[in-house]
Amino acid sequence: SPTARGITVTTACCFRFHWNLTPMSQFLYKLRGHRSSVTATFYTDLTPSSPPNLLSGDIKGEVRLWSASTRRSSAILPENGVHILSIQCQKFFPNQSIIQGRDGSITVVDISSGQIIIFIEKGSSPYTFCRIALNDNGSLYAAPTDSYQLSIKDYRHKSLSSVVNLNRDNGQCMSLSWVGPDHNLLVGDESGHIHLYDIRSLSIPISSLQLSKTPLFSLLYNPVLEGGIAGSAGRLLYPWQISDNGVEYHPSIPIHSPGVSNIATRSDYRLFSYSAWDSMAYVYTWKSMRCIAVLDQQSDKINDITLSRSESNLAAVSCQDHTISVYQIGKSR
Repeated sequence: SPTARGITVTTACCFRFHWNLTPMSQFLYKLRGHRSSVTATFYTDLTPSSPPNLLSGDIKGEVRLWSASTRRSSAILPENGVHILSIQCQKFFPNQSIIQGRDGSITVVDISSGQIIIFIEKGSSPYTFCRIALNDNGSLYAAPTDSYQLSIKDYRHKSLSSVVNLNRDNGQCMSLSWVGPDHNLLVGDESGHIHLYDIRSLSIPISSLQLSKTPLFSLLYNPVLEGGIAGSAGRLLYPWQISDNGVEYHPSIPIHSPGVSNIATRSDYRLFSYSAWDSMAYVYTWKSMRCIAVLDQQSDKINDITLSRSESNLAAVSCQDHTISVYQIGKSR
């Protein structure tokens, strides 16, 4: 049983860890219903009264809604051939889901009816890797374009707010995260740099810092700590801090296997989890940056991970084998 043993791992960097999975993680069940690789997940419990229902999307474009009580699903969007890259919701509009395709398409869908409310972007690029970043305080989102720019738009009104010009020498934008006030945005790129932008100043970043020599595939900001974590193609996690001087480097953290596909946080900002390129996901504490659990019931490569916001403390891990593994990863105190 994954909840009844500890795992000792020696990394290539000769760091030795002992991860005791009891009682910080418990495998609950697997969800089966997709007919292709599940590439995106999102829990919809954005308000205290909302159940932790789960949205999931797959490589063929199907989006399903899973009931937390029955564990059954219904298709919101049928297969359309568009690889689903991310699914997100905003707390002010909890009945709407923003669905991003890897072709660059962005669609707003009514969760209850499955009706498409609006097409914000039509697909233009088959090679989009960067997930859009939704602002917590409104309906703004940031998304990369094909021309080394970021477009900042209001998805409710389909209006362009601003455009941020990126440095071509650093390659494509790979990850995005809003930071603090509405106008600050963090960008991770192919060169391993993170750049802090004020979207009111459209060309020069406030601060830049190279964390890795490989692309930064995931960024996550913690407003409680005023810092965050980044993941790349290497064997390290990269903590960073936001100060008056910009982005500051913190010592990196060795991890078991190379490649971080996504990072997710619990809403109380006590725990975060990352999905690796192998078949494992790992849970850490924000305070100590210590691994407390390994989610190891997947049999194939992981595509995404998401954490619920309610006291259910659920984690959903989506895989290439068409399944979603659901865990409980600890209790709030």
